[in-house]
Parts: sequence; structure tokens; C-alpha cells
Amino acid sequence: MERRRLWSRASAMLRGLASSHRADRGAGRQRVEPKWVMMAPVEAVEKLLAKTGWDREKDVDLVELNEAFAVAAIAVTRQLKLNLKK
Repeated sequence: MERRRLWSRASAMLRGLASSHRADRGAGRQRVEPKWVMMAPVEAVEKLLAKTGWDREKDVDLVELNEAFAVAAIAVTRQLKLNLKK
């Protein structure tokens, strides 16, 4: 897997690099029934994509899914239909 470094626009400019990417911060929250708590990221991500107007395939190259349990990460990845080859 290729390692990428994300710099701020100012850091890129100091190094003489053109900034062609953007990284926006956003957050989505979702309340779910206790039995579905491991799937809460699905609704949160969907809300965030709607809020930002981003298309999952066109606008998002890298997703960090921070889940403590592997089974939750697998389920969320499948439900969101994330491209694991990106």
C-alpha cells in the first residue's frame, strides 16, 4: 500500500509544491438503537456525504475507519460499499 502524506496548503507552498487536493473536516453523528451501535458510522458517513455534497467514488480517495472491532469495520466497509483498492 502506498503511503501518502497530507500537508496543509501553507506547508505545500513552503516546499514549492502545488496543492491539487483538498481536505475538509466534517463530522456526522447518528443515534442508533443499542443493538445497531456498531453500524452507526454508516449513517454518520452518509449524512456527512450529503452535507458536503461529495460523491463517495469521485471525491473521496482515502477513508480512515477507526473501529475497535474488526467485525464492525468489515460490516461498515461493506455497507458503505467502500473501494478497498483505492
